[in-house]
Amino acid sequence: MNKRTHALTALFGVAAMAGGAFASPSITIDKVAQRWPWNNNVDITYTIADGTDLATATRAGEGYLKVVFTAKIGNDTYTIDGASDVIANVDSGTHTVTWTNAPAGVKMTNCGMSATLYDIDAYYMLIDLNTGKYAFDTLQGNDTATAWPSAAAERFNTDRYKTDMLVLRRVPRTSKANTAYSSGYRTGCDTHYGAGSDATYKNSATNWVTDRDFFVGIFAVTWSQYSKVVGIESSSTTKPVNGSLSSWTILRNSKTSDTELSADAASGSFFERLNALVGVSTGFDLPTEVVAEIARRGGKTTHFIWGDTFSINNLSPRWASNPGDVGCSANKHPWGLYTTTGNGIEWCLDGEARADKADAPDPWTPYVSESSSRMATSGPRWSAGSDGETGARLSHRQATTSLETEFRVYYVAR
Repeated sequence: MNKRTHALTALFGVAAMAGGAFASPSITIDKVAQRWPWNNNVDITYTIADGTDLATATRAGEGYLKVVFTAKIGNDTYTIDGASDVIANVDSGTHTVTWTNAPAGVKMTNCGMSATLYDIDAYYMLIDLNTGKYAFDTLQGNDTATAWPSAAAERFNTDRYKTDMLVLRRVPRTSKANTAYSSGYRTGCDTHYGAGSDATYKNSATNWVTDRDFFVGIFAVTWSQYSKVVGIESSSTTKPVNGSLSSWTILRNSKTSDTELSADAASGSFFERLNALVGVSTGFDLPTEVVAEIARRGGKTTHFIWGDTFSINNLSPRWASNPGDVGCSANKHPWGLYTTTGNGIEWCLDGEARADKADAPDPWTPYVSESSSRMATSGPRWSAGSDGETGARLSHRQATTSLETEFRVYYVAR
């Protein structure tokens, strides 16, 4: 376990307290209940005080917690990870998780259960789309922040995390502590603006200083994930939602308060329903053009994710007209995002592409054009022709009303 400052352990009915860089969190185990008839399921109810507030944590760049439970049954000890084994919320309040693989035949009457809160350097946020619960996790083993392929990223490349779950990668805010990107995250390119229809949109090289963390989905949203959130049936599972959504208005969040979200939780757009499901205000939405490019560059300043020289062999082995499952990308993204370079581009929050992305006042503010109903899309999209190489560049963007378009989930505290 990679912990930064403190570990807080609580036994039944005892709250553990400790100091730190934020308000002292505490955890109390309230109840451990064995399911009956016995089916190896055990419900653990616990209460956290001064836990992780997602909006506050992302603005401060710290305060991400993780809980690990320890069950002592007779002479045997079992560890239950609050991110990989169960999705254990670490925000303030009372929560219940279900330990689904308790040992067969064990009776919980002689179970001693404890819990430890870790203050972690969170790299991932995991969301259970069946319950709305979310948890944070860190890197695994000997992984580094920019390793590829990495166990941290590859362990999520399974059907579970493409159907029942969402996995988001944290992009730390720029600061002196974030030494790799203390001068900002790069977008754009000064040597080539575009060709053909893309020549309208300049991409002057800019370093963006970000004043908050944000999270980005490591996969494009699949039909299974989309169906769970909006309540429809879909025969496709791990293929991306592609080419069937005619407008961003059935995706993006237009609500301005928690009250509005709650009132429309069962009939709103994809992101309105997702915000209401998770219960973290209005942070989940499409990205701005700037945020989208920061994410897909993964800190790279080159034209392409692999360097400055174009090669069709480096493109993702998927095409918009016949997309494969998410997670099949050959692109070596430094932050472990999948399929960031290929023939599928992604919806952005902007109502129109800016003439020059460098004109944005900050990374978070979308551009709204009253003269156009075209939505901005962003991402490398290769097609045959004279401008094929340009379309495959990391800074590629355009405005459109209809394209084979995908989308990812982002969280930004606004």
